[in-house]
Amino acid sequence: MMFDLIKYSSIQLRDIKEPATPKGPDFSLCGLVKHDLAGNILSFRSPKHCPKNSYSKAIYERRFKSMEFYTRLSNERVMPDQKWRHRTIFARTWAYCGPWFTGKLYQQTISINIIEPETVNNNISFFHPRAFESTILRLLTSSYSHNDESNQHIAPVDWKPLTWLPTPGAEFSITEPRGRPDSAKQVVILPFSDHHLLKISFSYGRNFWNETDLPDDELVSTLPLIKLRNSIIDSIHLELSPESQAQLDKATAECSGVKLTETFPPIDWSATKPNTEL
Repeated sequence: MMFDLIKYSSIQLRDIKEPATPKGPDFSLCGLVKHDLAGNILSFRSPKHCPKNSYSKAIYERRFKSMEFYTRLSNERVMPDQKWRHRTIFARTWAYCGPWFTGKLYQQTISINIIEPETVNNNISFFHPRAFESTILRLLTSSYSHNDESNQHIAPVDWKPLTWLPTPGAEFSITEPRGRPDSAKQVVILPFSDHHLLKISFSYGRNFWNETDLPDDELVSTLPLIKLRNSIIDSIHLELSPESQAQLDKATAECSGVKLTETFPPIDWSATKPNTEL
């Protein structure tokens, strides 16, 4: 333990020039995080906030007594069509230190947002697998389709249904065709009512100069970041309130046997854009 504290010190005295694996939080020591969203309980394990500098602030809103979450619209530059509202209820950042005084080489951030449509369609339940898929398509389209081709995102990539959850849920990544690996986001989305989503996002940033011929993720491995991210995702647990459970039961009865699609290819935003109306 003491050896690791010295070997993986946050102090930087030299640049990284040879392949290395950084050290970050130990998931086995992580505590339980719990959010009470008007009786809907989201829980998972997470390291404590440990960023590379003091500018990164932690957020942890533990409890909401009602389904009124006081969400807000993104600015029009981020989402021109203004179709979705959001509120960040959790955010933490962790630094990953390289060996022998190469300092903090990566930092990874988790953020959790409550997402709801600006205009609710009471004929649609996000608990219905097909409605859930359509909702993700519309949300991604509202978020990314306005970018020009030189800054166009690709999503969803590597779509994966999360089968252990009581509701529909999916994991996928959002990438840029011209971007570095650290421009990608890993996203988990799941509903907790007919008209509310939880969006759990993971992103990371590089904090080193790469003067070698190696790609960034070969010079400094991202495997510790991926391992921690996957462990957090695997620890996610959702318990619905009686009201939300009744909504889920109704949606399930109406779509008996329907499951989330196993494949969801990236959306072609260069073609006719999907209707973003709910």
